[in-house]
Amino acid sequence: MTKTSRMLLFMSLAVMSSRSLSSLMANPMQAANDSVHCVRSGYEFTVKVTGCEEHNVTINGCLGTCLSKSTPTGPNHEQVVSCTCCEPIKTENVDVELWCDDKNNPSKRIKYLHTIETATECACTSC
Repeated sequence: MTKTSRMLLFMSLAVMSSRSLSSLMANPMQAANDSVHCVRSGYEFTVKVTGCEEHNVTINGCLGTCLSKSTPTGPNHEQVVSCTCCEPIKTENVDVELWCDDKNNPSKRIKYLHTIETATECACTSC
């Protein structure tokens, strides 16, 4: 790469960076809102119940970045904080089948339904 090419590349990167920075400075709330996302995410874990065989399942939780801010208000310009958290707004129960020891007959196994809550919809809500 020639010295002129490097200089042109540097100048175009500097212009692009200053545009991004200037849009952030011009409207920081819009820039913050643009970075908000909250999505459902699957997590694998092992269900363990005493006397039962372990069972691997995937259960949904929520993952993301939500908005928080503080703003000066009132005659003394005191800071008022507001924040949102990424969390489930709808859930459903999932039954996991486990094979367990029968307490009345140790040589026998019985089916046991273990209920776990899973997220079906996520959103940024007030903390």
